[in-house]
Amino acid sequence: MSDTLSRNGTPYLACIMAETRSGPYYIATAPTPQALEGLGRTLRERNSVRGETEDPVAILAVWYEECENEVAALLRAAEISQLSHCWQRGLIESFNPQWLDLSGVSVGFPWIFTLPERKGLSYHLVTDL
Repeated sequence: MSDTLSRNGTPYLACIMAETRSGPYYIATAPTPQALEGLGRTLRERNSVRGETEDPVAILAVWYEECENEVAALLRAAEISQLSHCWQRGLIESFNPQWLDLSGVSVGFPWIFTLPERKGLSYHLVTDL
């Protein structure tokens, strides 16, 4: 674990969540890598309530960066949200070229999903890492 810890002793993260590679990205913060799965579930439920999605889709954590505290994570998230979609995608692909679900990795799932390019395509199960 990194030396960059928040006041309560846990890392704070700026993160990018996505439902597809070419779709919208959600920029957020989370206290731990394990919290990313819950964040994705919250975003999915919020979109369903607003009627933004016809079918429930997975919103997966595809990028995160540790920050020294919650304020630094919020500032980094604000900085990332100002970048173009193309720059955000480049940031994701430099860290996670296979677009793996990082929340699955962080909680020790023996298998994880990778995101499709666009809606209507199936999610791929990755078992041979």
